Amino acid sequence: GSVVLRFKAPDALTRWNILGLAHTKDLATLHFTKEAVTRKPLMVFPNLPRFLRAGDRITLQAKINLMVEGRAEGVARLELFDPFTLKPVDKAFANTLSEQVFIASKGESAVAEWTITVPEGMDACGVRITAASKSGPHSTVVASDGEQHVLPVLADRVLVTESLPLWTSKAGTKTFTLEKLKSTSSSTLRHQSLLLEYSANPAWYAVQA
Repeated sequence: GSVVLRFKAPDALTRWNILGLAHTKDLATLHFTKEAVTRKPLMVFPNLPRFLRAGDRITLQAKINLMVEGRAEGVARLELFDPFTLKPVDKAFANTLSEQVFIASKGESAVAEWTITVPEGMDACGVRITAASKSGPHSTVVASDGEQHVLPVLADRVLVTESLPLWTSKAGTKTFTLEKLKSTSSSTLRHQSLLLEYSANPAWYAVQA
């Protein structure tokens, strides 16, 4: 005979191995193996780096595959946002051409590219890439897909700590100078913070060390 198996797949685009065992009342048995694939007619595969570095100029790419027969024309879109506030940051990343036209067909992938400049002052950036195919005189959307990721943004600077012990044994005024910070000729130097620690018993620092 025949058997029809229907199941609701979770939100995962992948391959499924289906194993089955059939038997009769007189213990005649048969096992079978089938493979099912859950996919969308149009699928987007972003090619993103593991992180971004402030000051870099980088090109983000996405591959667009048509999983059914035919030909698809549409628009791929890149959206950049702050993952903490969800506000768009396309302007800060110079993402002026956020929409790219693509043409894809069965067996031939389309590639969309966006060139951005990573600004300073951000810890992370949300990246959302979507694609939608259109057809017909009224540009009806017939298939769409998208992915969203969060990329850390690394600083292009190195944090240097300069420490100086300040000691005094009696009342009065003393002047201490951080010579390495004073005599630097770097044009990109930025002061991060200044921390002053006071201890009436300096022996505690030796114990902690």
